[in-house]
This record gives sequence, structure tokens and C-alpha cells, in this order.
Amino acid sequence: MDRDNNVQAISNLPSSSIYGCRVRDSVFFSTMVEPSAVNPDRCVRVFGTADGQSWPELLHWQKDRWSMKYFQYGNAFLPDGTNTTNFLALTTVATASDDLVSTIYQVDPS
Repeated sequence: MDRDNNVQAISNLPSSSIYGCRVRDSVFFSTMVEPSAVNPDRCVRVFGTADGQSWPELLHWQKDRWSMKYFQYGNAFLPDGTNTTNFLALTTVATASDDLVSTIYQVDPS
């Protein structure tokens, strides 16, 4: 969405996304694993861009074996606020590896 509220699709995501953040001039979104006919993906994924055009998948984790009905959906929580550093922090939940783990990644400033 631009400053005049015009919306343009620039990339597709394989599942729902409720978290996004900026690290300097780069933008990141995470997807979640949830029970839905339109969201069959069983991986939590992080996509990012420095140029706003190319949105490669940068990270992914498989959903853990625990039921989403009784336990949590798989997700990667991204931080709120202004981040002028070169570091991306995130916390993964309900993943087969790195469940309830916070990780900090250094982002290439170019």
C-alpha cells in the first residue's frame, strides 16, 4: 500500500501472515501454520526484502507434532517498533525445532 492507499500485490505467501517488521531499510514477514483449507503449508516461514520487489524465503521451520486444536499454531513472532540496527530478532513457537527459542540474525545492510 502506498501513501495514497493504493494497493498492489507484489508477492504471494504460502500461508497467513500476522507479523511483519523492518530492520533498517529491509522488510520481513513471517507466516504461520494454522488449520485451514486455504493454508495447507506445514512450515513456518520468514520472507524478506531489501529492494521491495524480490521476496525470497529466508528461513523455515516444520510445525511440531502437537495438535493445533489443543496447543499453539506454528509461528515466528517478529518485534514491534523502530529498529535501526542490523539485527532481526524473532521467536518461534510450536515448531519441531527451535520451539520457544528467540534468535537474533545479522542482516546484510546492502
